[in-house]
Amino acid sequence: MSRSATVFVFMGPVIVRGAYYVMALSFSWPALIASLPIGCMVAAILHANNIRDIESDRVYQKRTLANLLSRRVANFELLALDVGAYALTVVGALLGALPWTVLLTFVTIGRARDELRIVFSEDDPRKLNVALLRSAQLHLEFGIVLFVAILLGWVLGW
Repeated sequence: MSRSATVFVFMGPVIVRGAYYVMALSFSWPALIASLPIGCMVAAILHANNIRDIESDRVYQKRTLANLLSRRVANFELLALDVGAYALTVVGALLGALPWTVLLTFVTIGRARDELRIVFSEDDPRKLNVALLRSAQLHLEFGIVLFVAILLGWVLGW
């Protein structure tokens, strides 16, 4: 299993469902569905880091998915992780597993656009460091909005 997949699984579904279980003493499909976009966002942070380090990782023979793929493919993987987070949120709402208020997460799309613009246009690791920062900020903002949106849906009687 790649490091990105491991990060996705353990920092998305495992942590979110584990925390839910500790508090509710039961498992929940909505908690699992809510954990998937979070997993995408965390994996995106790792992947943005790996994109930044492609050249130095090759020099030191460190194998990451980003340096095994072409830079172009690595960029599109980051795009897929970001788009995946938003798409999974929409799917969760359409399935009725998450309240429609989770669509508020789309207010964070500007941060995703900034991150992706840098990754697709820059090669300098110092500038790509800003993309890594944007990725971490996106994860934080998306997670906060998702939490508030789920709470708001609960308050509104979802």
